[in-house]
Amino acid sequence: MKHDAAHQTRVVLVRPIPEAVEAGTAVAFTLRVSCSGGCLLPDAPIHLFDQKGDEVSASRGSSGVSHDIDIIVTAPACLTDVVWTATCPRHEHESIQHETGHAEIRFQTVAHKTSMAVWDVRSPVAAESMLSAKIGVRCSAACALTGSEVHVVDEHGTRVGQGWLGVVPWAGTEALY
Repeated sequence: MKHDAAHQTRVVLVRPIPEAVEAGTAVAFTLRVSCSGGCLLPDAPIHLFDQKGDEVSASRGSSGVSHDIDIIVTAPACLTDVVWTATCPRHEHESIQHETGHAEIRFQTVAHKTSMAVWDVRSPVAAESMLSAKIGVRCSAACALTGSEVHVVDEHGTRVGQGWLGVVPWAGTEALY
């Protein structure tokens, strides 16, 4: 049945991205698209745009709820405040014209957390003597840290030593370089 009036489309963020997301990592959010006439639109087209109006590459996932749309996207690699707009453009569904609808998505990208392990340090260490140790670093997002420089500093913040992380993770660990 053809209707003369187009339905107003509503795009609602039902599961947002967390407020803080590690830069460059995959994140998901869930949208619900419906309209003023009560239509549920789980197959509606969705486009994601950044603040400059450039389209953000995203893929659809399965939410398990038939009328919701899971979107999977990679957060920007830089540290920034992010504002994206999810847009459902004007389209036809079951012979009914649906107007454009929008939802705003806001979050902040943050630096990855790292943890450090130090071992093989002889004890005690005499003041002003050479110190040898093994140092490993792991990124919370399991980034490859191959060749990254590690600084050893004293209690005043003065660099007293340095080294570089290895090419492959330490045997028996998950991404400890």
